[in-house]
Amino acid sequence: MDITSVYAGPTSSAAIRSGSSIYFWGTTYIGAPAEDEEPIILDNNPETVDEADADGYYRYDKPRRILSVHYDTVERSYTGSVLLGADGVSCGEYQAAAIAGGRLYFWGDSPNNSRWTNFQFIKFYASEYEQFSNAQAVYCGYGKTAYVLDNENKLWRLTYGEREQMTAEL
Repeated sequence: MDITSVYAGPTSSAAIRSGSSIYFWGTTYIGAPAEDEEPIILDNNPETVDEADADGYYRYDKPRRILSVHYDTVERSYTGSVLLGADGVSCGEYQAAAIAGGRLYFWGDSPNNSRWTNFQFIKFYASEYEQFSNAQAVYCGYGKTAYVLDNENKLWRLTYGEREQMTAEL
């Protein structure tokens, strides 16, 4: 494995390979599955996805390549592929994030998943936070909070359903 960078958080870690794909291991919080929820299995994903433990935590016992998923509202189906082009990763308490080509992606129990709050299996995959197409840095913090620096050097705080620009008096 040709590793170009490594990132560590309180309960998980990630690495970017020379091909710009992301490998993730450790523990992330994804919550309990919703009633009658079925796992999301993508055609090109040979790995199985298991449910989290009784407390809602999933343990990646070995490095796992992060896949990006998109829900097509017209077709009512998921499509996905390996998340490539990663420029950086951050591992937080409940979630992780990556920047790829200026786009921001989250997995785990993140600010991006508020619209899927009751769906556990979507949290195994990275999904684009579509309100940012110009991210240059991300930091996943305590709980379900993340901070993003955009290309205009504006700092944003993201939580469930909220996006707030941070200001500072210097």
